Amino acid sequence: MISNIEDRLDAIHYAFTKYPSKTDIHAYILNIKEKVIDQDPLLRSDKAFVAVLKDLIRKTMKKAQKIDPIYGDPKFFIETLQRAEGITFPEEAFRFSMSPDTQKTISNEAQRYEMSIRCAAKHKNIDLVKYYLDILKVLKDLTKEGFVKDAYEKCLRFISENIEESCSVVKEKFARAFESQDGLREGDVREYKTFLEYIQAIQKPLGGHLESGLVSPTALIQNIHTELQKRRQNLAEKHLSSSSVQIYLGNLRMLKNSFPELELEYRKSCKDFEDRFDVLVESAREPILANEFSRAAEIILVIYKSSHVLKVHLKQIEKLISEMDTIRKIPEIEGRTSGAYYRTVENVRGYMQQLQKDAEQLLVDIDKRSGNINYSHLARSLSRLKNAEWINRVSPGTFETLMRRITEELIENAQNLAIDEVGKIPMKQRSAKLRPINHALCFIPDELQAPFKAHIEEMTTSIKNEEQEYKRDLDSSLKCADDNEHAFMKMSKLAEQFKEKNMDEFSEKMNEEILRRLQMYQTNLQSSLDENDMQAALDIMEKIIQYKGSVSEYIPGIKGIYETTRKSTIKSFERCSKVLAEISKIEKPEIGEKALSNTIACVNFSHKQDTTDGKFLPEIAMQNCTKDLKIMRDYFEENSRNYQDALKEMAVDNLHTVISISKKWEKLLDRVKDFSMKDGAMKSLIPDVQNVATHATMVSDVSKEIKSLKAQLNVELISDETTKFETKREEFFSQLKKSISKLKEIDAKLQDVLPTPVNAKESEENLKMKAKKIGKQLLDTASKPELNQVECDHFRKYYEHLIAFDKHLSLPDVEAQSTVDTSTVKVFEKVTSCCKEFANSGKDLGKAAEALVAVKLFAENLPMFDSQINTDIDEALKKSKEKHGPKYITDL
Repeated sequence: MISNIEDRLDAIHYAFTKYPSKTDIHAYILNIKEKVIDQDPLLRSDKAFVAVLKDLIRKTMKKAQKIDPIYGDPKFFIETLQRAEGITFPEEAFRFSMSPDTQKTISNEAQRYEMSIRCAAKHKNIDLVKYYLDILKVLKDLTKEGFVKDAYEKCLRFISENIEESCSVVKEKFARAFESQDGLREGDVREYKTFLEYIQAIQKPLGGHLESGLVSPTALIQNIHTELQKRRQNLAEKHLSSSSVQIYLGNLRMLKNSFPELELEYRKSCKDFEDRFDVLVESAREPILANEFSRAAEIILVIYKSSHVLKVHLKQIEKLISEMDTIRKIPEIEGRTSGAYYRTVENVRGYMQQLQKDAEQLLVDIDKRSGNINYSHLARSLSRLKNAEWINRVSPGTFETLMRRITEELIENAQNLAIDEVGKIPMKQRSAKLRPINHALCFIPDELQAPFKAHIEEMTTSIKNEEQEYKRDLDSSLKCADDNEHAFMKMSKLAEQFKEKNMDEFSEKMNEEILRRLQMYQTNLQSSLDENDMQAALDIMEKIIQYKGSVSEYIPGIKGIYETTRKSTIKSFERCSKVLAEISKIEKPEIGEKALSNTIACVNFSHKQDTTDGKFLPEIAMQNCTKDLKIMRDYFEENSRNYQDALKEMAVDNLHTVISISKKWEKLLDRVKDFSMKDGAMKSLIPDVQNVATHATMVSDVSKEIKSLKAQLNVELISDETTKFETKREEFFSQLKKSISKLKEIDAKLQDVLPTPVNAKESEENLKMKAKKIGKQLLDTASKPELNQVECDHFRKYYEHLIAFDKHLSLPDVEAQSTVDTSTVKVFEKVTSCCKEFANSGKDLGKAAEALVAVKLFAENLPMFDSQINTDIDEALKKSKEKHGPKYITDL
């Protein structure tokens, strides 16, 4: 949080709270450094963190400042802080701290805000632009991270360039409309005014961000003044009757109705042309007074044309003709002026005939369906002819003749009045095309207006119905877009139609809805990736790809969303792949299993979604994934080898380790094996793990070993071999000891990794039972009144086996030694009894010999006691010799 913290350590003090009073904080922190920090290369690489930790250890060496928030006295610590040297310019020293994950999250959010701002700016949604810009600016000021600042500045540049570009387009379009011979249309003015209002609307919300970079509304008004001035300069040399004058004044009048700032401009222009017109009218007085009617007629014709241009209609010319007629009829000048008078009338009639030719040519164009038919010109020509009906008074029949010919040709050639032509042009232009036709309608003879009007109304209804049909198709397409491929094909076709027919309103609605939907998809996809739900993310990605494939050429923003979401998905794929390479460090198997599922889903998705842009997953990502999966395979193979070694040696601790690992990754390994055997995108990617021992194999093998051990223990403890040969007996009981010990070890250490209990206790109890049985047999034999050779053999057998059992196994509750001791006592009781009989036999040599034979039988048949028995015999003979003399012994 503090830049260059190594240079500011003197300004840092440490205090601790909630630590037990007896805790040595210095030793505690030092232990953390030695046992944790020093052992972790990643933590050691954080130089700032290590520097602070060392400073903390150094400053707590003598005494650590402990604070009791409730009962303690903070005075000493406060005084320490007061004496300390503070950090100058803290606003520069302290910085926003964030982890790599937080930094990544903020970076993703900044990108999302940037996309939202771009989309909102394109659709001129100022409130939304301001909303996201404010958030991005706060994020920039708070984090002071370069990538956030870059995103913010990119947004500002985009908005500024977008506005500048829109402004240039509007100005150019406005200039072209100004230059049109038909003059400005209401739509042209309305479009320019709408953009001006948009510029006015963005000044306040965006001014704080763009500052001087915003286009000024004043500049747009000045642009109109500039266009008007350029054209006004060109009119100085033009006649008042020029169409340029008419267009200029018509344009200016239309503009001042929408822009009050142009009212003075309009009045001034009107005054200028009014003055010029007055001068023109005044110029006719001189030739009239001078009886120069030829020149007067020419001037009057110009006045007529100019009056029409200046919206002073033909009635003024009619007034001039009436005045000329009155002057002509004065007897003194009638004879002298009649020629000039009629020449003037002929000139006016010639002008009307030119109007007739213009109207007829327009009718021919209608009939041929050729060229761009100027209905406004036709309407003006008809209007002028209609308003010239007064010419009949000075040239009888002229008006009826002209109008009759035009009416006949109109009836003959213009029955459909270009309705077919209107139907063929783009929908966007149809309303504009119908306006001049409607305007011309009022000049058509009354008897023709009704059928023409019906045709126009039919076309208007047809246009409206077609628009409604397109609206229904668009709504239906947007509603069903996510349902099936057919809906996407329909949407693509609609987008193409909207573009071809310049149906901007429908295009904008489609663009806005699709971009809104895709932005929602982008957010949901990122949430799915954050929640490690790759399949959900891929389902969303598939929809984004479908939108990209169907309408991206008509909606540029789609490609940006596709690239952003694709990058996020690839990064998540790479993280999952890396998890598989590091499964040896992972505690929860669900993490590895999910990583494999996500990896497989991504690879299958990429294989299915190959596009003209290349594979969805880049080649380098696939190569790295292959390496990661090989590392995973090596881990499994190493565990499998360790298992084989442990099984061979029956090293139970090692077996527990390897079986635990195999149990942990059982599902993962099974899935890997399954995919390595199936055809498909994953087969070439998944390494061969068929030779890796599975958890089931390990459990089966260990279970067999357990079964074998139990079989070794489930045997009779006495056999001919163990009876005859001591070495075999020792080997037998030694092996029993190893088997029961191993079984008990397995039971104790592997019970948590084996599916069924080992139950070594049962085998041990069986051994005890068998040992106790031998002990009982031993006691029963020793308890018999007399022991013949057969019974001595039985005693010896039981005795030796019980001794061997106790020596090697020494199981509790058997009491083998006690049984042996008891049986020994019983045998020596019999030996002692025989020795007493020998001693008490007196001189009865037969009885003495019988007793002595009995004792020798014990010594010969019970070799474990022969030394002691022989000692007892020697002692008895010695006493007999002393008592009866040597001859007695010789006689025996």
